[in-house]
Amino acid sequence: MEKIIIEFQGKKIEVESLSSGNKITYKVNFHDRPSLTILRHVDSHNNPDWISIPEGNDLLAQELGDLIENEMK
Repeated sequence: MEKIIIEFQGKKIEVESLSSGNKITYKVNFHDRPSLTILRHVDSHNNPDWISIPEGNDLLAQELGDLIENEMK
């Protein structure tokens, strides 16, 4: 399990990689709200996309996922 720190809305946030097999999953640990699990998947056109688990925070998942990908490069 790999941990990184990203900056989101002016705050440092810890992100844990929970990858298993070919799925890339991250647990985002906020300081002021419940943690969020996000999953990276590829759509039918081979474009990466981020979804939240549970559903309902996909826009936030997309924003955080893009930050995570940039940090991992």
